[in-house]
Amino acid sequence: MASAEEKIAIQTATIRVKQQLTELSKELQKWRSRVELARKQGNEPLVNAAEERVEELTLKGRNLWQQLDELQADLRFEALEIDDELEKLRREIRGIPEVEVTNED
Repeated sequence: MASAEEKIAIQTATIRVKQQLTELSKELQKWRSRVELARKQGNEPLVNAAEERVEELTLKGRNLWQQLDELQADLRFEALEIDDELEKLRREIRGIPEVEVTNED
């Protein structure tokens, strides 16, 4: 089980990544608008440059989403470990013996 400091670090990192995704979303909207404006003006070099920036930001977004998924998986795993510990404690308090699960065919 992760220490309290590790849990806080994971939660802090999760919040930071969510904030980055929010800012990135705003930035993407801005650059997509620039693509459309450049297209309306018929400025192909500007369209290409803006589309390239949109692609860069999209890749950054994918990486951030992957980080967020990994962080949230860590938090879910931690929650499962806590649930297991609570179940053991509940059984101990109630005097219920632990059941060992085996895979015998």
